[in-house]
Amino acid sequence: MGNSCGGGIVFPDVTLNYDDPQPSNEEEREMLESTQSKLSKGPKLLEIIEGYVGCDELIRNALSNPQDKKVEEKAWKSVKKSVGKLLKFYNFSQHIDELWPKLLQHLSTNPEEVIANQQALIKEISLLFHFIFHFDLKKMMNPHIQNDFAYYRRVLSRMKNSKEKKNLSVNDELANKMSFFFAYPTPMMKVLIDATTKISQKEEDKEPLIHCLSFLSNVCLKAVVDALANPNHEEDVKNGVDHHVLLFLCTITGCVILVDHLDQRGVFHSKSPIFIKNTVETITNYRDIQNTDFLLNSLRFTTLHLNDETTVAPVKRLLVT
Repeated sequence: MGNSCGGGIVFPDVTLNYDDPQPSNEEEREMLESTQSKLSKGPKLLEIIEGYVGCDELIRNALSNPQDKKVEEKAWKSVKKSVGKLLKFYNFSQHIDELWPKLLQHLSTNPEEVIANQQALIKEISLLFHFIFHFDLKKMMNPHIQNDFAYYRRVLSRMKNSKEKKNLSVNDELANKMSFFFAYPTPMMKVLIDATTKISQKEEDKEPLIHCLSFLSNVCLKAVVDALANPNHEEDVKNGVDHHVLLFLCTITGCVILVDHLDQRGVFHSKSPIFIKNTVETITNYRDIQNTDFLLNSLRFTTLHLNDETTVAPVKRLLVT
């Protein structure tokens, strides 16, 4: 059973409440504590990338004055410090890579029951999606990250096997891995996509994942619709209260992207397991209340099947044209 909504869709009969969800049993408590311990640094990393300035001027001076060792040393010292921050970002991505398959497999065992009864853990998944989209947005808007790391690798490649090189926290091998990570426009979402597709190599392994992610997306859409039905919602947002709507929208967008990568048909067709037309319309319309352009752009540029002929017309009108 579910609740019907305008547009002919029937929502799952699950109501999310993110106000102060508590673990429902010991299994959820253990998984929640493990998840929180791995992801606890997320907010601090968003602050770090928000304030990331870069070393452009020092690098330009060093490249313009290759004979001046003092100038080069100053640039190198500054870039090493910046790369220390980049290493924190990369290490956090590895925590996500390790954690996400466990969360997804737990969710896919019985999504209806888990999502209804383990909402403390589900909220943590929403916080993860929220972090990923906001981190990737800040990364895309900051060219200093790529510039600093390119200079670091340039100097590293010239260094002989000195004592300093051996003591560097980011050696050649790690620098190569980090380079692949930061080269991608949305590196954290790429980690999530790769981790998801890695555990579903066989076609029969994909169906439970597609079902649970689609169910979560549709439940979150119901939560958004319920929040928007509150006549005071827009005024609450102006006062800094959004009733977790942005968390729900980030979760919906993340689920859409992952399902689109899992399902051979994609997620934008008329028989999609996700209420795709209502989803895209809701994210688009919410721009009048709060900025959701970064989520719409993620749907445009991080999915695979948006430009397929089977994409339903309203979605194509909102995202493609």
